[in-house]
Amino acid sequence: TVIFIRIADLSGISSKVSKEKLFSLLDRLYESFSVLAKKNGVFRVDTAGDTWMGVTNCDTDQSYSHASVMVSFALAIIKVASETLVDQQNFELGFVKILCGLHSGPVVSHVIGSLGNPRFALFGDTVNLAARLLSGVESKPGLVLCSEESAKLIQEQSPDSFETSLMRPGGDVYWVNEKGMRARAAIDRVHAKRRLRFLRAEM
Repeated sequence: TVIFIRIADLSGISSKVSKEKLFSLLDRLYESFSVLAKKNGVFRVDTAGDTWMGVTNCDTDQSYSHASVMVSFALAIIKVASETLVDQQNFELGFVKILCGLHSGPVVSHVIGSLGNPRFALFGDTVNLAARLLSGVESKPGLVLCSEESAKLIQEQSPDSFETSLMRPGGDVYWVNEKGMRARAAIDRVHAKRRLRFLRAEM
């Protein structure tokens, strides 16, 4: 299962903060991603600007859990991003919002640049389809989106933990969440707004 994670409106953020604060934001966020990836068994493939790419069932055998493992990781990433301030000195800019898209299928892996600065890379339709989920009409910050293939695997691997719902009738993009999470998500949004008001009051 391949995942792409993108920081929403990074160009807008970059126009509001200095380059030093922008790099600080990326450092804080991607460090959190790395910690969560290691904890959840997700292998980081690449980081480029506003986009982070990872994979499961590639460097280790996760044949019977790779899709559900990736969903757990994605939900943890969204939570950590929602608690990460864009600017630690300016609470008015709020917290980071991210886009997530994942797809399950075959990939081809290869090490590129073996003579200097080698890096691990993935290729194939699976990678392309996962990336497209970030730019589709259904893509919205704070949601974990997946393909029909991933949705089926998620239900097979963790039927009691996650639920999948079509984003629109007749479509092939699904929204994934923890079971019973829709009601909790509304509560979390209220808590986030309260926390932001508290931080502003402390300024």
